[in-house]
Amino acid sequence: MLHSTFRNGQAWLIVFFVALLGFAAGSTTLAQTQPGGGSPDPGDQVFHDRFEGPPNEPPLIESIPDQAIAALSQFSYQVIATDPAPPWDVLSYALDEAPAGMDIDAEGGLITWVPTEEQIGPHPVLVRVSDLYGGIALEGFQITVLDAKNQA
Repeated sequence: MLHSTFRNGQAWLIVFFVALLGFAAGSTTLAQTQPGGGSPDPGDQVFHDRFEGPPNEPPLIESIPDQAIAALSQFSYQVIATDPAPPWDVLSYALDEAPAGMDIDAEGGLITWVPTEEQIGPHPVLVRVSDLYGGIALEGFQITVLDAKNQA
């Protein structure tokens, strides 16, 4: 957004820069420039505008169904998440609760795990997806490790 005021034939330029982080929070940063540098005189007219950006919304995680896997088998599951506002937001992935050895790619959301025979039984898993502006989504599911010896 660019505005100008005139005083004694000189143009004052007032440029509003919407900072990326401020955009989501609905704030602006004001910068004033003048040809040759300097700042406006106290009597100069200055325009002030407020830009209201979209509010931040938490990410959305597609529902994760309960899972079952045989011990000593490779498990992988791609978590699918989006952020409705702002749509260009970067998401990060983490496991708030998971069995020992389970991992998630922090940037891509791929869960991987090879359960041991000692981990036979049900295990709760809690996936956290967060955005750069503090939005958080949680999705839980249960994974049951089956005895590989009893699988035919």
